[in-house]
Amino acid sequence: SSTAVGLVSHENRGLDTNRSPLSATNTMASPGGKQPFWQDREHGTVATFRISNKSSSPVHLQDTVTASETDPLLVEIHGNANSANADPASGGGDPHKHKLGQLLATSISGNDITASVLYVTGVCMYYAGFWAPLCLFLVSFVVLYLFRSIYSEVVTALPVNGGTYTVLLNTTSKSVASLAAGLTLISYVATSVVSASVAVHYLKQVWTGLNEPAGTSILLLLFALLSYFGIKDSARVAATIFLVHMLVMVILVVDCCDTAIKDNFNLLQENYRVRNDFANYPTGQALFFGFASAMLGISGFETSSNYVEEQKPGVFPKTLRNMWLCVGILNPLIGFLGLCTVPLDQLMGHDGVPNDTPLQDMARQQWLKNLVSVDAFLVLAGSVLTSYVGFTGLAVRLAMDRVLPAYLAVKNRLFGSYHVVIFAFCLLCLSLYFITNRNTLILSSVYTMAFLCVMTLFGVGNLILKYKRSRIRRDTRAKVWVVVLAVISVVMAVAGTVLLNKNTLIFFVLYYGVTLVIMGVMFQRVRLLQLILRGLAHKEVIDSAELLEKIPGVRGRVARWCAQVIKEIVNSPCVFLLKDCDIQTMNKAVQYVKANELTDRLVFVHVHSPYESSALPQYQAEAAVLQRIYPKMRIDTYFVESDEAFDGILVQKIASELDIPPSRFFMSCPSDAFPFDIAQLGGVRLITH
Repeated sequence: SSTAVGLVSHENRGLDTNRSPLSATNTMASPGGKQPFWQDREHGTVATFRISNKSSSPVHLQDTVTASETDPLLVEIHGNANSANADPASGGGDPHKHKLGQLLATSISGNDITASVLYVTGVCMYYAGFWAPLCLFLVSFVVLYLFRSIYSEVVTALPVNGGTYTVLLNTTSKSVASLAAGLTLISYVATSVVSASVAVHYLKQVWTGLNEPAGTSILLLLFALLSYFGIKDSARVAATIFLVHMLVMVILVVDCCDTAIKDNFNLLQENYRVRNDFANYPTGQALFFGFASAMLGISGFETSSNYVEEQKPGVFPKTLRNMWLCVGILNPLIGFLGLCTVPLDQLMGHDGVPNDTPLQDMARQQWLKNLVSVDAFLVLAGSVLTSYVGFTGLAVRLAMDRVLPAYLAVKNRLFGSYHVVIFAFCLLCLSLYFITNRNTLILSSVYTMAFLCVMTLFGVGNLILKYKRSRIRRDTRAKVWVVVLAVISVVMAVAGTVLLNKNTLIFFVLYYGVTLVIMGVMFQRVRLLQLILRGLAHKEVIDSAELLEKIPGVRGRVARWCAQVIKEIVNSPCVFLLKDCDIQTMNKAVQYVKANELTDRLVFVHVHSPYESSALPQYQAEAAVLQRIYPKMRIDTYFVESDEAFDGILVQKIASELDIPPSRFFMSCPSDAFPFDIAQLGGVRLITH
């Protein structure tokens, strides 16, 4: 819905009527030059908004404003009365009209998780030998069943895109959530490299003259170009690939069953007899390492939580169930049928290298071998594209949350794509592919470690959610012992992955370390810029804009640039939506902002009906107390008078007027009686109990 906004101008404030009151106050200078000029720390503004749905006509400027000690501003916003029922994407009608149903939502994440059978079978066979089907069953059926309820509880409580990053951002600190985001980014890189490498390896079985390193590089570059030109995941294309892939797997299973029955399961018995002759480890270690490597087979399970906002209500738990059934049946069944149709030594690989194409070896007829190879190439190539889309979405979200550099969120003018992120991701994938010398075991281990760390943090996030956000409504509640058992199983798998290939830790730490350094610089960039500024000029100079302007040459230009960047960062405000006048809650909000956000400005916004204005002076008084307690913070108080219900539409109107994205809006954890999902508020963050 469109809104027209008018502002009242005060001579002593010097407000620009073409700007929001918040951005207008950025022009204020500190008195006497005693404070650094980039910090606006005068007494907080108090403003009153009126939001009405009675008219959509432009708003006239108010003629009078009640003056007070704090110079309150009066702003009136008119909107469309039917805006609450309109779908922004369609212009009206059913808001769920364009959201994903069960098949389409399952297909996107299902391609990722069911594609894993193409490479996890060989890796698990290499470590576990004859016991690989058992390991695949324990992971794909048992462990994944535990995580079904964990993911369902978290995402139904916080139905917002972002997966692990979102749950930790709403339950812990921003820095902890960023650690999880870094792991997710590394997981996307490893996913793309493994998928591209194995896809080309399968294609080589049909196109024998194909050069694998060149083919893998071209595939990664091709999807970078496709993403650059604005071609993204299509749910219908994903559904087609998913259904074709499952059909091919069914054909392969039927063919293998026919072969095993005709052979009277003699090869299975022979493989059992020689199980110790080709074993790389004793039985106990084989089971442990096989369990760890089989975790690669459930990678992609977390994907559905990254686009939950695009799914229809109630679809997300169904996607978890569908993925669990697919891999819980397919992965151990393929492992078992492999033992029935292929000699054990061939399944396990040769010369310390696992079999990369075990499913092709299981097919007896050449046409089926070719079909499996082409299917593997298509579904794995789809996983590469999904990785590009997932990495780009998360990186842009982190850039908007000021965790990664802001230029990552710059769109290409021609195609509307995030070109910096796309080509940076491509370079990361190519570097990982060649720095590991194209070793499938190392690549798979890096992939497994990143993915398992994300799963572990998601389980931990579930436990924190139970404690710190216990009041929020959710459709499912996972039992504590289920969460603890799932987390322990994943931690054991991480330990097994490290023990299997210690070189994996080197590459994992290298890439994750670089990610953390970038994030660390972003979190500390104000202090770093201040150090640079103080190295260029004396403290007395940088505390005065006039003296800073007089510094000559390059040194002066750099100093002024640093000062301007610092000013922009610390004057970028956050908003806390305040329901009740509780100074303890308000104090927690101030402390959270000080600890997690690079800003010196916090705006308390209280929404009230036209008949509930008697308590407003109390809000103003409590904010004044906090202003005295935190003199380095600028604390503003805005009152929004509205006859509308508090919902996402109202939040969007407030965000539009203040010119602050909803991702920088915070609120207390609502109770289970709260009538809306958090996602409907447009990305508002929960920061207090």
